Amino acid sequence: MLALWLITLPFTLLVAGLSGMVIIHSEGDWFTYAFIGSNYTYPISVLVAFLFRRKRPELVFLPCLNIALFFVFGAGMR
Repeated sequence: MLALWLITLPFTLLVAGLSGMVIIHSEGDWFTYAFIGSNYTYPISVLVAFLFRRKRPELVFLPCLNIALFFVFGAGMR
């Protein structure tokens, strides 16, 4: 799982940079800020999963939370 997160990290950094443009076309509701926050915190969750992979192996699934929030809040925006 950790290899998958590290492979997808460059793509998600590109998407996180582009997701800031969502504010231009939205009303600035909390769905927008949660969507952008899930993009910006993805590299942090990958780093936490990488650092704690030996002590807490279940944290390798932490980036799944960011991906789930990305799709949930992205679908809720107009």
